[in-house]
This record gives sequence, C-alpha cells and structure tokens, in this order.
Amino acid sequence: MRILIVGGTGVVGKSFADWASRGNEVERVILASRKPEQTAGLQFLNTVGRSSKVALVTIGTPEFWKHVWNVDVVIYGASSSDARDYKSSVSIFAADLENLRRYLAGHNAAIPLLYLSSGAVYGRQPASVDMVKEYQEPWPDDPGKALYAAIKRRAESYMLDYGNKKGCPVGVARIFAFCGAWLPTDQHFLIGNIIGAIEKNAPLEIKATVPVFRSYMSADSLSAALFELVSRLRTWQTVIVNVGSDRATEMHEFGIRLANDRRLACYSPDIGTLDLTRTDRYVPAISKLRDLTGLPQPVDLDVILSETLLHREQLALRPQ
Repeated sequence: MRILIVGGTGVVGKSFADWASRGNEVERVILASRKPEQTAGLQFLNTVGRSSKVALVTIGTPEFWKHVWNVDVVIYGASSSDARDYKSSVSIFAADLENLRRYLAGHNAAIPLLYLSSGAVYGRQPASVDMVKEYQEPWPDDPGKALYAAIKRRAESYMLDYGNKKGCPVGVARIFAFCGAWLPTDQHFLIGNIIGAIEKNAPLEIKATVPVFRSYMSADSLSAALFELVSRLRTWQTVIVNVGSDRATEMHEFGIRLANDRRLACYSPDIGTLDLTRTDRYVPAISKLRDLTGLPQPVDLDVILSETLLHREQLALRPQ
C-alpha cells in the first residue's frame, strides 16, 4: 500500500512513517509538508533513512498532486492550529479550513481519505463520564476551547460531506493521547515533558491542582490502528472512530511513582490536596475501534514509556 500523509512532518506523520519503515505492511509513505525545508522533516527523513519507504514532498507542487492521484490512500493531518492557543488562533483556524477546502477540490475521489481529528472535539470531559463515545456532543467549555472543538468538527463535516457527494470512502480518526519517540519533549505534551525530564535526569513537574486522568496509546499502536482503518475504508464508506487507549492513569500518582523508581525529584501537589470537585479527564471509549480493527488490548503506560525511551535511544534522539 502506498500512503500519502498531508501534514506528514507532524508528530503523527513522523510516528507513522517510522512504524511503516520497520515493517512490511506499507510499500511507500510520502510525507507532504507546506515548507519541508523549514521543518524537522528533512532531519527526520535522514534519521529513518535506513528505509527507502519514506519520501518527503512539498504540498501544492506538481509532484504533490501527482502523488494525490497515484497513491492508494490519503491521510489528511495538515493543521496550523494548536490546542494550546485556543483564543489567539481564530485566523489560523480559518486558514486551516480554507486549506482543507483547497485540498478537497483537487482530491481524487476514487482514493480513500482518512482525516486526523482530535479528541478535543468533545470539549472538557466531565468527571462523571469515564469514557467518551463517538456520538457524544461537545460539553460546554470556555469560549476558546469551544471554538477549537467547533472548528475541528467543521473540518470533519467537510470531509464527510465530500465523501457523501463524491462517493469517496472517508474516515475520521479522533486521536487521543499517545506516547512515542517523536513527541516534543519541551512543549505542552505532558508525557513528552516527562520523557525529556528522564533523559536529562531533571525533576518531574506536574502542576495541575486537580486530578488528571490520561490514557496513553503507544505511537506504534496508533500507527497500526490508522493502517487498519485506511485498509478498510472502502468497506465502510464513511466512519468516525476514537483512536486511543481506554486504560486511564492518574498522572500525579504516576509521576510520583515514576520519580521514586528512577530516583528523580518530583514537583507535584500532594495527592491529598488536589481539588476533587474538579477533574481533568481525557479518556475515550474504544470499543468501536476494537470492533473495526481487531487490535489488541491497550498496555500499561509504564511499558509504553520504557519502550519509547529505548526507541529514542535507538534513533539517537536522546540528548547527548
């Protein structure tokens, strides 16, 4: 299978290409970026250069559109918007939608299309809801986050409408938290920051004053799930599915235990002082994903983290 990933030098695209380069399921992965020469895309390509499966192209060029019409599947993950910056990204949200419209105008409707969305479309998950299901409407949230969720859902609607009008098999993958070698270790990704702290032998920091529940999927499991989804898109015609793990971990408890095991300092509020009237929960229901793909049960975060640290060392991504 030949797969084009639009927005391919993001974390998901890199993770997928890395996974594909180590197996036989995918013949070719083309990563498309707006400005590959100004991204980490070239460095990434060199890192996985042991495989000839991975190529890099610039979005909008003749070479890019040639691939659009000649691959087996397109995964669309291009986005300039950022869930960290809800309130100042209105113009960027609008630009993302316009870029999506332009892409769909040139897409080959005979080729299945998978849109990479986000679990953020549901808004802030109430503490009373253990796992969020695909039919859940967004919960009320602050205006900025509500805007981000609305824009993501608008993009999903564009994709599904395109599929229905053109007869193109379209899927929407709502991606939740995952852990892998290509996560930034100095940004807003909690598990990425934990990885960075471990590699630098620095203190772990978990600042939230409320319980924080996350359920992490490994980047390899995420990539395998996306591959299974795109492999079956022609069967379903249209589908929306959560992609993640349903094995929740309270991150204060995890961080404190991890710091003790690795003999690191840990700056975290005492568990007994957390505000139990509020909860930061981000956990999907994934029974639909299991039914559609037959993927195995999620594994513990400890195992995923250990495998990620080893893989980063193998890729020479760890700081020297």
